[in-house]
Amino acid sequence: MALQATVDSLDNVPEALHEYYAQSDGKYVLGVQGMVTKDKVDEFRNNNIDLKKQMDELQKTVSSIDLDKYNEIIKQQQDDQAASLIKDGKIDELIELKTRAQTDHFNAELQKITGERDTLTQQLEQVTIDNAVRNVAMQNGVAATAIDDVLMRAKSTFKLQDGKAIPFDGKNPIYQAGTTDPLSVEGWVKGLSESAPHLFANSSGGGARHNSGAPTGKTINRSNFNEMNPVQQKSFVKDGGKVVD
Repeated sequence: MALQATVDSLDNVPEALHEYYAQSDGKYVLGVQGMVTKDKVDEFRNNNIDLKKQMDELQKTVSSIDLDKYNEIIKQQQDDQAASLIKDGKIDELIELKTRAQTDHFNAELQKITGERDTLTQQLEQVTIDNAVRNVAMQNGVAATAIDDVLMRAKSTFKLQDGKAIPFDGKNPIYQAGTTDPLSVEGWVKGLSESAPHLFANSSGGGARHNSGAPTGKTINRSNFNEMNPVQQKSFVKDGGKVVD
């Protein structure tokens, strides 16, 4: 018979297959490597659509600034004050007034535009990184319920450089073992299967398995531990892993 990806109970599931289902949100989800439920896919797509709309609205706000109207008001105020100074013969004060007004206006506009640009850049970078990590995680067996956890880990690890997501440990890039090439998103996600196997769905092979709670009694020998990058080592220890000689 065909197995259901999600069931309300295990009553109609052969007992031999019970171990392949994990409880999530009151239901039982079949642990298949690379499988993501339709609800999660829809959620990811809707989140991307919402972020795109927010970015479009922000861009519209920037483009809708009426600089001509603003300049018209400022100019009228300056003309009135300038006329008064000319009338009183205060030419030096008039020159100082115009210079200060132009400088203040330029600095204010520059600060506003720079702030809006930085905000848009940060949002675009985060969306790009999230999409890259999410796609790789879904393709490499991360449990649907653990995608958000992986994205949170990635948020503090990856930065966008030349349009590519690069992992960092503090200010230093993380490299692939034995090379000077930055660790890829896929390499980082696959590393989680060693340092945080509870993030991955069950599989019938020798890969990562998913448990309802944190892993217990997980050990790794010293040579394999040394092959991990610094971020993977920290995550492994944080998740209760132990190194044995």
